[in-house]
Amino acid sequence: MTVKIFLSTVSDEFRRYRDLLRSDLTRHNVEVKVQEDFRDLGGETLDKLDVYIAHCDAVVHLVGDMTGSYPGARGLSTLLAKYPDLPARLPPLSAALKDGVGVSYTQWEAWLALYHGKRLLIARAAETAEREPKYRPTDDSRIAQDAHLARLRAVERYPGCTFTSADNLAKYVLGGAVLDLLVQAYAEEVGRDRDAGEGFIHEMATKVAGDLNLDFEGKKQAVRNAIDIYQREISGGQHRPISMLSL
Repeated sequence: MTVKIFLSTVSDEFRRYRDLLRSDLTRHNVEVKVQEDFRDLGGETLDKLDVYIAHCDAVVHLVGDMTGSYPGARGLSTLLAKYPDLPARLPPLSAALKDGVGVSYTQWEAWLALYHGKRLLIARAAETAEREPKYRPTDDSRIAQDAHLARLRAVERYPGCTFTSADNLAKYVLGGAVLDLLVQAYAEEVGRDRDAGEGFIHEMATKVAGDLNLDFEGKKQAVRNAIDIYQREISGGQHRPISMLSL
């Protein structure tokens, strides 16, 4: 299993946070992409973002005071033609578009995650959070970001944390749905190497991921311990239900 994560940020405000998160998350079985990866390819950036988000596992959406750049009319019309049901499925976004409200690339990344049913982690920057040298918010950009969050609240999507530093942002990202994905990927890798059953791997990984008392290293050890127990049970001819195995 390869986990695909998209980091949705305005680089001029959060480049350092983005780069640190990318470094923390990237592994041999974890792919992390950012908007610039697609802009550099040419063509319609919004369409390329859409294709990747449609096939990724999670979007981490950082919200600050800057919106970032906006797609052109051609890219926007192409996307809306591609998904004629989008207005009905995302009414707050549809209302904004009808009113002529601009939606930036970074804002679209959150909505595309919702449209495609992906895990969406939203983190809001505190006023005291350090920004980049190119940080240049305006009254309009702040208003636009507040309106963006209000539209997300209308579909019951809220920031999971207000971060003040790269450390507490990383703690939030690595302590929620993304951690569950990493545990599942690790369990599948170890289980495949040791011929554990697919059903056992899934149930065991779900249980381990749900243990709030363990960090990632602790969860990895719990995965190894559970597979050890599984192999002893199977080799001994004892086929007890998976739920009875001590995790």
